[in-house]
Amino acid sequence: MFSADELYKNICIKGTPPSSQTLALLQYHLNNDENLIYVVNSNDEINRCYSSIKFINKTVKVVKLSEWDCPFYDNFGPSRSIKASRINNIIKLKKYIKNNYKFILITTINCLLQRVQDFDIYKERKVEIGENIIYSDLIDYIEKIGYEKVDNVIEVGTFANRGGIVDLFSPNYNYPIRLDFFGDSIDSIRYFDFQNQKTIKSAKTINIFPFSEIYLFEDNINNFRRSYIHNFKRKGKDYIYESVTSGLRLNGLEQYLPLFFEKLDTITSAIPNSRIAISETATFEADLAMKSIEEVYAYKSTLNEGDDFVKDMMKPLNPNELYVSTGELNKILKNKILVLSTSQNPNINNIESYVFFDASIDSIDDSDLVGNVGIEKKQKNIVSIISRHQKKFPILVTAQNTKNAASYIASIFPKFEDVKIIDNQDEIHGNNNIYITNKIEVGNIITKDCLYLSYDKIFNIKSIVKNQNKKKSINYLKEITSLNVGDFIVHRDYGIGKFESLKKITTNSVTYDCLELKYRGNDKVHLPVENIDLLSLYSHSNNDSIELDKLGAASWQYRKAKAKDRIKEIAFELINLEAKRKMSTAPIITPDSRYNEFISHFPYSETNDQEKAEKDIIEDLKKGVPMDRLICGDVGFGKTELSLRAAFLSVSSGYQVIILVPTTLLARQHFESFNDRFRKFSVNIDSLSRFDSKKRRNEILENTQNGKTDIIIGTHALLSDDIKFKNLGLIVIDEEQNFGVKQKEYLKKHSLRAHILSMSATPIPRSLQLSLHGIRDMSLIFSPPEGRLPIRTTVNYFEPSLVRRAILKEKERNGQSFIICPKIKDIPKIEDFVKKNIPEIKYVIAHGKLKNHEMRRIMDDFYENKYDLIIATSIVQSGLDIPNANTIIITNSHNFGLSQIYQIRGRVGRSKIQSSAYITLPRRNMTRNALARLQILQNLDSLGMGFILASHDLDIRGAGNLLGSKQSGHIKDVGIELFNSMLEDEINNIKHRPSEEKDWSPIIKTNNSYYIPEDYINDIKVRMSIYRRLSESRQQNELDDMRSELIDRFGILPKEVSELLMILSLKLKCKNLNISKVEFSKAGVNISFNEKYFTEQNNLFVWIKNNHGFAQIKKNNLLFIKCFDKETPESESAMDIIDSLGKFITQH
Repeated sequence: MFSADELYKNICIKGTPPSSQTLALLQYHLNNDENLIYVVNSNDEINRCYSSIKFINKTVKVVKLSEWDCPFYDNFGPSRSIKASRINNIIKLKKYIKNNYKFILITTINCLLQRVQDFDIYKERKVEIGENIIYSDLIDYIEKIGYEKVDNVIEVGTFANRGGIVDLFSPNYNYPIRLDFFGDSIDSIRYFDFQNQKTIKSAKTINIFPFSEIYLFEDNINNFRRSYIHNFKRKGKDYIYESVTSGLRLNGLEQYLPLFFEKLDTITSAIPNSRIAISETATFEADLAMKSIEEVYAYKSTLNEGDDFVKDMMKPLNPNELYVSTGELNKILKNKILVLSTSQNPNINNIESYVFFDASIDSIDDSDLVGNVGIEKKQKNIVSIISRHQKKFPILVTAQNTKNAASYIASIFPKFEDVKIIDNQDEIHGNNNIYITNKIEVGNIITKDCLYLSYDKIFNIKSIVKNQNKKKSINYLKEITSLNVGDFIVHRDYGIGKFESLKKITTNSVTYDCLELKYRGNDKVHLPVENIDLLSLYSHSNNDSIELDKLGAASWQYRKAKAKDRIKEIAFELINLEAKRKMSTAPIITPDSRYNEFISHFPYSETNDQEKAEKDIIEDLKKGVPMDRLICGDVGFGKTELSLRAAFLSVSSGYQVIILVPTTLLARQHFESFNDRFRKFSVNIDSLSRFDSKKRRNEILENTQNGKTDIIIGTHALLSDDIKFKNLGLIVIDEEQNFGVKQKEYLKKHSLRAHILSMSATPIPRSLQLSLHGIRDMSLIFSPPEGRLPIRTTVNYFEPSLVRRAILKEKERNGQSFIICPKIKDIPKIEDFVKKNIPEIKYVIAHGKLKNHEMRRIMDDFYENKYDLIIATSIVQSGLDIPNANTIIITNSHNFGLSQIYQIRGRVGRSKIQSSAYITLPRRNMTRNALARLQILQNLDSLGMGFILASHDLDIRGAGNLLGSKQSGHIKDVGIELFNSMLEDEINNIKHRPSEEKDWSPIIKTNNSYYIPEDYINDIKVRMSIYRRLSESRQQNELDDMRSELIDRFGILPKEVSELLMILSLKLKCKNLNISKVEFSKAGVNISFNEKYFTEQNNLFVWIKNNHGFAQIKKNNLLFIKCFDKETPESESAMDIIDSLGKFITQH
């Protein structure tokens, strides 16, 4: 510990490795009686530091004060999660200060600059059973402390009230709370699951935390009224002033924090006996942040309040009101600070006046561990380091994937007693074990009591990410289409119902999960999870216009029969369409010796999915029958490269190729990229569009007809009877979602011998349906190219400072930007905005009404970086590839469709640079449906999500008739999933293929409980996904794979899950033998057969006769079998019986 005099000086910890500075800070904290304000770079770093401190010493009191996750003076404000985190930690901080506890406050530079209000303002409201509270007063109170009224409480900071019940989600709890009133008295308090809205457990008392840092009580509104007029000299009508003074809570109100409270202070003044802990660069970073605040304020202050883009936005408050002044900042960063330096010779002013603290942390020379070292040598070096230190220290290996790390360490160190995965350093006992954790990452270091090795640093973490991308497409599809509470479903016997909840039912001491299904008149059906295969999804829960079926009514069976008749017609037409193509002969195309040379010019590494799709295409081309394959993958995932390779294969075999694209812009870009790739291979490429002159068009047609043109690229102009080919071999349809049914069927009709390759990130519903039936083949590309980052997507208002900052930030890194308008008439307004607000950038305008040569010139110039910004309509959504453009702003996004926005957003993010998409909307007049649609897009903010979006679009838009553009009401009658399933069955029937009978499912009645416990898989969505995937397993090996996956993802199987898997295995065997029911009793097993499908009665009687000692027919035609072995569990015993019976029947 330092002396009292030394504690008034500045202190430095030098020579601390960057990744272990939190450990050094903790050592200081434990040895000195001061509160520390630890300033880091981001909210993510706050969480990492918190996790590290709690791992080392869980008794240390730590507060996480996150910064608002929005720009300075932002009109949309911070997210719910940040609001909740800040309130929780402000109240925690208040308690620590009040009780004189020693603590560490972890925060950021931006938070340090922001003034804070008196923490005593924020109080928790205790509520207990029997307490008298006026119902209306409670509603008024929770609204004023920041809660938002909603229909159903799902998100933190929301509440709902109905009758005498109030639901609310306080930030200090993991579950929302349900308060049940009896008059003006609290009758019960319950926690409930926001997924299914069902009670979890009861409570006697709870504490309601505020949700906003701004209260709207009368005193606060009066303060706002006075301060707002003082600061902004209100003139005439003012939307912000009138809204807030009427009690309306607006987004972005946080920037007006000083207007609601009497006095704000610096964070250092609010925390007694504190010392700021900073890095060497903190002063520089703080100066940059201060400069940014001043620039945003200066810019927003000059905006014309009458401008359409400004009039409803919040006026900027003088920076000194909300943020510290330059003088205050200098004082904070110069007096009583703790500097964490990575250098042994810190670059700090007046370093001689500092006191130094030794944290006893040393780096390991890890050049032989993390450098370009072979695996065997790397392993040898790990063994050497651990062996050298194991007698002195415990060994702690840090890794994100602890299972992988533990398995590896155990394999190279069998002499250790155990390799233990731990969550806290207190679990370390002695030096005979190696310990693994994912709670801390400090690099490769030695402290006075431990050796730390970073598994992720030693073995490149990218390998783990790559493994995640290998997730099987089929499993992925099943997970994304899993049933969720609130979804509308179709039961094959009962029709359309609503999935209300997952419910545990206990009968005769056997517990199992059931899906509670609601039908008209509030009738209920409880369907055991092992029979979930009788259900299909009808629609997701955001559709309130769906009419439920009545149990026992004839309408469902009538609709199903009617749909089945129509399905027979559709299936027959589809089969004819497919048969015509399959009976046609197509060119047999195989790779030649030059193919490897061609693909060697591809400058990137292929992804696993790309390689698989390429293999699929080559196999199709070899068959001699026309290929019809859909490649579905996100923008920039390598679909164009696949078309180049397919085109090369066709041309090198002597066949011509059509490349059909939706826009002349994309046609030109493909023309250039194809010419570039085929330059060395003597291939003639032409491009045709409606803008070509008659003379040029005739020349192209002649070259195509006589075979001089090998590849022709064009738009809808290619769909003409004038175009004749000498030897057409391949048709590539790029961005196929932009072409209609008639256009694509025209191509197929006129080219029955040609191969067809379609490509899209978001295929239209009809294409999806055809692919999912096997009428077309489909290859999915989910894995992104190496190094590709997800597009950072933000939904916000179209606010001048936001747009200006985004575009200038892109310009600073020599990048380019898009602003996209829904309509051409919107462009002049945006152009005027750019002229006024971003005069320093060069921009150009592009839209569909420009002439071809003008568009060509504009795109050439933009591609060559002559412009910083292009203002355009959605013409840019189709495949345009400009790698230098990494920022896109979509205006009035509620006027675009989901797939459109997704395609437009995909114009950026095509390089390894972080890209940004701003989906903007007007401040007022937004419908709830429009907001919900944009929310879906924001949730798909990761790579490879285009297919999910297309699947979601299938549900939103419905699916038209598979064979044409007319809509089919039959799909609405039975739901898209059941319609597809029935169609697949009918196609198989016509083709005389074996098809599984899906109208029944074996019933297994056991004496043991079977379900997935909540403490094994907590999330109900994941649990439902697993149930559905289990029920869709059709082979024993699929169940075995699921067993392995469950153990890998969630750990050792509980006995209830093992029993569930056993029952599902039994069901598979029963289905194959047409056994309709297996019921266990104390004496043995009762078996019933499906009279409709079971035809092996004679063999059955022979088997019974051969086994008369334990098998017999009862009066009610049940087959009764005594258990083989009392010691064997009954499920296994039943499996043996069914196996014995099955072998006999099938062999005779």
